[in-house]
Amino acid sequence: MLEKTSDLKESRSQMSSKTIVIKVGSQLIMDDITLMTRLACQVSELIDSGHRCLIVSSGAASMGKEKLSSFFGLSKTCSMKFDRELLTGLGQTQLMQTWQSSFNLPVAQVLVDQFHLKSRERFLLVKTQILRLMNVGCVPICNENDLLALAADRINNNDYLAAVLAQMLSADWLFLLTNVAGVYRDYPARDGFISEISFEDSHLKNTCGKASSEHGTGGMGEKVAAAQLASKQGTHSVICDSSVELKHAIYENRVAGTRITANESPTSKRQGWLNDISEVAGRVDIDPGAVKALTKAGASLLVAGVTHIEGSFDSKQVISIHCAATGTLIAKGFCKLSSTQVALYLAKSTNLDKPILVHRNDMVLV
Repeated sequence: MLEKTSDLKESRSQMSSKTIVIKVGSQLIMDDITLMTRLACQVSELIDSGHRCLIVSSGAASMGKEKLSSFFGLSKTCSMKFDRELLTGLGQTQLMQTWQSSFNLPVAQVLVDQFHLKSRERFLLVKTQILRLMNVGCVPICNENDLLALAADRINNNDYLAAVLAQMLSADWLFLLTNVAGVYRDYPARDGFISEISFEDSHLKNTCGKASSEHGTGGMGEKVAAAQLASKQGTHSVICDSSVELKHAIYENRVAGTRITANESPTSKRQGWLNDISEVAGRVDIDPGAVKALTKAGASLLVAGVTHIEGSFDSKQVISIHCAATGTLIAKGFCKLSSTQVALYLAKSTNLDKPILVHRNDMVLV
């Protein structure tokens, strides 16, 4: 028996290092005080085996409300004008203290919002800093920066945040932990359990329920959409309850819950960011010839093919490219010219000397 255990440890140590993202919902944290300790033990074991782990943790707002109640009493707390953002600010300290006390490893708080994700430069900075933390054996505990985020920058969905971080880190696995065993066609009746979903299934997320838990903000439909977002870029995604044994999934490919099949031929990470995460600074409409060149010939977009521009954008920003006749979104990409420069070129009567607006290598078809 000892030899088999030793052999198993040796085979695990020889496995390539994997990156694992685990999202824990508010309801789980508030309902089970032992969950964080149990999960920390599993994560620590994975890190000791050479893997890198990141946790996206909800629960700050609920802990903030409990914190207020402990100071002022429940009745007075209920009468106070505290919105979710303020409660989250109050609860972040308690959430981090609880995670740190659960681990025998250092944990680091990472607060992000759309401001950090929709700019390519800031997106890569977040990636670099998280990897630095993981590479020295720390456990990043990520959450949205609810207290300070502008309304336009709020994510309001930690399932989506976990999926974006999984895509950012080229994660091998994403686990979305919830208070049910997985995805059901009929919920809350819990009838018609679904063991596997394609990352391309665009209908199921609209039929599996939108209701959120008492403490949470996202329903099962949002979880399916988030898991598909990660799986589209090649991550193995699982929606499951807190009884999951992470090592069984990672080492033996044994998964209890609903698994979202990973895309075996994902686009590049840069194209994935362009398509799914980037913020569009402006829009151009293009003629039929340009549409055909982009979609059939894999060509770059020339200014000569542009019929109309919307918005004010600078060079190197992301713009959307639409068919002028139908308004259909064709592609997104980094532009090489500003909107002012494009307008000047369009004012010329000749198509001569009208350069590339979006190079094919800086573009993704949608």
